[in-house]
Amino acid sequence: MRLRFVLPCLLIASIPAFGQSSSESEACLRNIAEVLQPQARLTADFRMQKFVPGVTRPLPGKGRVVSDPVDGLIWETTFPLQHVRVFGKKYYAVTDEKGELRVHEHQAADFMSDLTSRSSEELIMLLNRSFFVSCSKKDNAYSLILSPKNGTLANYLTEFALAAQDGKVTHATITQTDGTITRLQFDNVKLPAEAAARDDAFFARVR
Repeated sequence: MRLRFVLPCLLIASIPAFGQSSSESEACLRNIAEVLQPQARLTADFRMQKFVPGVTRPLPGKGRVVSDPVDGLIWETTFPLQHVRVFGKKYYAVTDEKGELRVHEHQAADFMSDLTSRSSEELIMLLNRSFFVSCSKKDNAYSLILSPKNGTLANYLTEFALAAQDGKVTHATITQTDGTITRLQFDNVKLPAEAAARDDAFFARVR
């Protein structure tokens, strides 16, 4: 899976992890970059729990995600409400309050295009400007912890943690500056995944 699979607005950096040599940290980050940038279409289901300050119970959610190296990203929530976001090379689309998919030209689409068009090494260099990262590896399991440097993202994001196993992302945790914590678990990961007509129709809207 790639970064666009997890969240379109996330970046990663390359500073040595505590207890690791520089070469070990760089190797870990390169391996993570390969996991985040598959060369074929990927599909997965996700389950989400959002912990909001002042709310006693976590807010649940679930849905599906489609990542394609050419076409972009589909992030579809199926519970508690149906909601679709599609990121392409030049445009992005989102369902409105009536459930209709509306296409927009947006800075996020340019950002997505920039991310998806770069090699792993270029991606690491680009993302190094915005985040600090701790990357560790044990057997076939990877752990990545990201913290934003000064900038707009640091105003609302405290930390992003990512776990991968056997070349596939399994969990992600997003901690915001207001104390909101979102936990994501990914299941039923398929890589390569068969193309579906419905997904192709979504991608066609944002080309």
